Amino acid sequence: MQVGLDITKLKKYLKKEKFYRFFQDYVPFESMRIELSEIVAEKRKLPLDKAKRIRVLTIVEIESFIRTHDLQSYFKDTSKED
Repeated sequence: MQVGLDITKLKKYLKKEKFYRFFQDYVPFESMRIELSEIVAEKRKLPLDKAKRIRVLTIVEIESFIRTHDLQSYFKDTSKED
């Protein structure tokens, strides 16, 4: 079962700097940087060296990272619960 993610909670982390600050408590910084660059390169169809220089992420890229590391519980959409 896939958990719905709250987009408003994700929007705070669209800037890469804020994203790194939040997620460094859950994922080692260096591996996070590499993996995020790979996700950006794949989603935007960019070479890896250009993907590393992106400063603003998209919701889809952040969702992909969150699902990969099983961090959905931090961003669960509570508005859909009964």
